[in-house]
Amino acid sequence: MADNPVGTTARTFPLVMTMQDKVFNHPTAYDFSAGVQRELTFSTVVDVTYVGRLGRNLQRERNLNQLQPGTIQANQGINPNALRPYLGSARFGCRRTPASQRTTGCRSASIAGTTAA
Repeated sequence: MADNPVGTTARTFPLVMTMQDKVFNHPTAYDFSAGVQRELTFSTVVDVTYVGRLGRNLQRERNLNQLQPGTIQANQGINPNALRPYLGSARFGCRRTPASQRTTGCRSASIAGTTAA
């Protein structure tokens, strides 16, 4: 048994690497809402609200060293790491920010109350 004062285990191949795109925009999210409330009669109120959320420059990660579908089935008995495009590494992730997201909706409510006599 080797002396290991740090208490970690040795890392063997294949390596797992992750890189970040040179142009990495900061992910941002926007929440918004606009509403109108109107009293129709003495005991009925209508409330209509439009709500939304936008996401820009959302992060995605792509594995550049992923095997093509069917590679393992066509090469049974061979270590999958020997079939990867970049030999010596298992997972080779690349983080980018190309994704966007948009969610919107309309919420309405009608509130009927009683009036005191």
